[in-house]
Amino acid sequence: MSQQDPKKAIIENLSKASYLSPGDQKILRQHGLLAQAESIHFLKSLYLPPYGLYAVSYKNDAGQQRGGICLVRQDEQGEWQVRSVVHDNEKRQITQEEMQASQPWVLLSGAVGEKPFWAGGSVIDHGFGVTHVLLRGSNGVLLEDSVEENLVLFLADKQMETPIEALLYNHQQTLISTQTIFRRWEK
Repeated sequence: MSQQDPKKAIIENLSKASYLSPGDQKILRQHGLLAQAESIHFLKSLYLPPYGLYAVSYKNDAGQQRGGICLVRQDEQGEWQVRSVVHDNEKRQITQEEMQASQPWVLLSGAVGEKPFWAGGSVIDHGFGVTHVLLRGSNGVLLEDSVEENLVLFLADKQMETPIEALLYNHQQTLISTQTIFRRWEK
């Protein structure tokens, strides 16, 4: 569905999924992926016309707290449409290594190898005071975001080639941790 307001497009998509068949809507509901519209909160956003990227939290039909990252696009008529949604824990589970407090981690999901490149997710700080994260693609493309609400968002109209590294910094610009977040896929 198209909307004049990107947030309304996201609310409609997350709560109704009216673009799907009733059977597919039932599957989303069974997996806790349909939101109670009034519970949707917009935590962070990033714009790169004609795209917008939003981090959201919501309660599903069962009252469970969930979250997600939503990519929207504005068409030539000014209408916003949801292009992609990644729900929390849909694509990636936290590993034992990431739960250990020896270093901070960033957990990202997104679209690698597509244009636009987009990614978003959580920073597991473990008390290290991470204030910003830099992504470095193997082709030299750099993206940076400040940590807000333990969240980071990245959006670029450039291709980012894998592997992609995340560099986590504190307020003194000290590099605290480096990790590979998107690896090169072997065929």
